[in-house]
Amino acid sequence: MPTSQLYFQSSAGTWDNLTVGQGPASLYGTAGTSLKATVKIPTGVTGLSLGLNISIKPNVVGGPLAVAVSSIKLIEPSGTVDNVYTVYYGGCTFPVILASPGSYDNTGNPTIFNDMASSWAGKTLTLEVNACQYAPFGSSGIEWGLTAYFTAVIPLQNATATFTVLGGGVGLSNLPIQANDLTSGMQTTIYTNSQGIATLTGIDVGDDISLTITMANANAIKETVSIESATDNFNITMTCVTGYSFQNGTCELLGGIGGGISSALSGAGKYILIAAAGIGGVAIAYELTKGHAEHEEILAEREIPELP
Repeated sequence: MPTSQLYFQSSAGTWDNLTVGQGPASLYGTAGTSLKATVKIPTGVTGLSLGLNISIKPNVVGGPLAVAVSSIKLIEPSGTVDNVYTVYYGGCTFPVILASPGSYDNTGNPTIFNDMASSWAGKTLTLEVNACQYAPFGSSGIEWGLTAYFTAVIPLQNATATFTVLGGGVGLSNLPIQANDLTSGMQTTIYTNSQGIATLTGIDVGDDISLTITMANANAIKETVSIESATDNFNITMTCVTGYSFQNGTCELLGGIGGGISSALSGAGKYILIAAAGIGGVAIAYELTKGHAEHEEILAEREIPELP
């Protein structure tokens, strides 16, 4: 039977060779030594095995002297906690931590959960990974490497995925979505309708779909989703790059600079081009002021001097 890798997901992204930094030097905005992710098991699953490759290292100069993976726990839908890994000797105190491993990798010999497949089908499981660190100077800073997935045995079942893409609270129309089925190898581009909805067919339950969505002056969306049921729905929110905001389904300059100049100058292309080139409001104001000054100078030359 076909198999599919169901990757765990968290606010940091898909745990597929994902790097997450934590601590004072982090760009990810998270802190601490514990991370959680979830995965929903599709219906019809007949076999499950858990593959993990979790690593950790210090990432702040002057931070912890040593770090280690302390424990990995799988939390079942019922709340039962399965201990997947615990650092040997059962602790993380110095100097034991210096000899403790900074990673756990069972991808060559995954943990089998076939006997739980039917009871977990259609339900969500949580993975919790914990680290310990020796930081005698009180400064923390660690970097995770995260790969976590279930290899699921799933009978083939056709599926349809619906994507609703919003920007500024409204559906974005005629927006291309590049979809790459990582399981079957199918690649296609679908387009949103007037409500921002696009439908993907020709896929199966359990497939992993890589999505790429780009539009002018917006942050690109690059994400991988797993198809969990015969009809699956996803909501996607596009955001504009800094200095732009959504107006009528497109990312426009904040403050409406382009629109104000266009209407005020009745199509004076030079100034519109300046705005489009990104020189910005200061250069535009300078050009307008300069033009106004030249106009006043011409009028001054035309003034008739008073008779003595």
